[in-house]
Amino acid sequence: MSAAALLAALFLAGQTLGVMVIGQSTAFGMDTTAASTTQSKGNTKVSGRYTANTGRLQEKWGQYPFSSYLVDSPGSTAWPWVDLTETTTEGPAWHIADKFYDATGRSLWIGESAVSGTPYNPWHKKPDGYIWRDTTQAIEAFGSRQRSERIVAVALFHGEADYSNAAYCTSLVEWQANLQTKIQASTESPVGTTIPLVQAQVGSTPLYCGGISTATTVYCAGFKAQYDCARANPTTLPISGPAYQFTYVAAGNPHINAAGNQLRGAKMGAAIASIYTTGVWQPLWPRLTSPVARSGQKVKITFNVPTPPLVLNCSSDQVNITDPGNYGFTMYDQAGAVTVTGVQLCTGAATPDAYCDSADQVIVTYSGTLTGQAVVQYAWICGYLVGAGPVTGARGCLRDSSLDVVGATPNYNWGTPFQENVP
Repeated sequence: MSAAALLAALFLAGQTLGVMVIGQSTAFGMDTTAASTTQSKGNTKVSGRYTANTGRLQEKWGQYPFSSYLVDSPGSTAWPWVDLTETTTEGPAWHIADKFYDATGRSLWIGESAVSGTPYNPWHKKPDGYIWRDTTQAIEAFGSRQRSERIVAVALFHGEADYSNAAYCTSLVEWQANLQTKIQASTESPVGTTIPLVQAQVGSTPLYCGGISTATTVYCAGFKAQYDCARANPTTLPISGPAYQFTYVAAGNPHINAAGNQLRGAKMGAAIASIYTTGVWQPLWPRLTSPVARSGQKVKITFNVPTPPLVLNCSSDQVNITDPGNYGFTMYDQAGAVTVTGVQLCTGAATPDAYCDSADQVIVTYSGTLTGQAVVQYAWICGYLVGAGPVTGARGCLRDSSLDVVGATPNYNWGTPFQENVP
């Protein structure tokens, strides 16, 4: 190694690392009951200021783990804060850092700037939008507190308010580019490297993903736009994973409870750690090239599987998802719903279908003749005006065999909801 390369490596190894958490209220949790009164690895509090009348959260930077204690300081007594060692706000944040530390041995500084119920709009854009201003002030604060600092990713919990926005991908691309430019200008994050906007996939809710999708009509246009955008931009706009496996605060509420937010944060942390160490993260979803094939009345879907083998199980240890039918797989064509008659893995105890050619595949069998362009979907359909989550919302039973746990709860990589064309 040359002297210049050695110096560059030592510089990067000595950098203070940070992750910025942004989005809607799902970025900071809304359950008033904390999931835990203790934190592992000596994690410490982030001081948060919440403004009840606007639903804005601006958090100062706090290091996870191993840092000095920072006291909660809510901006309004109207918000029912619970002053425990872990608040619901901190659950997602410190679990991002917790899993990042497990994978890399590096601590993270975490900062948050989130506004509830807001679709992407001019407020998110430079130079004068107040949401942009809040976010950039947090970035600048991080850049000013350390001699050598680097923001490795931005964690995005957003999209519920963009449920009908078919152009949501355009917004995401612009958002990531603006944030990357600002971060590189305000910190020691290397110019020329990608700072990904890592997305937590939107969960289904009665307002945001009800109704029926067909091959030509998607009720939840923003939901599909988020999925398609991540696949078109897997380096800059990756998805950490889905949200249907978590428990929600109440029926019809888009907010995941405190325990679910811990799991969701941990999944985000694992994704960011993978990007930091290997340069890439892909969830459990159809592979990026030629994901779907068809032979007769059989559709073959080949998946990217983070931790093989694939599993079809609606009751996996402590994670219980009720089967919506056919493990969550559906099909539609130009005439409407296509009858799915079977779903089978190409691995496991059962004899694989003759159409299988690798263990990372699922075979969906249907009856009848397809009319025009057809689509195959997973965890995509839910009834109108039903609650989100593992027993009511759009959901499925496909997961990998990850050994990750949060406390005693398994945190598998569950299949991301998707819709793909059938050739």
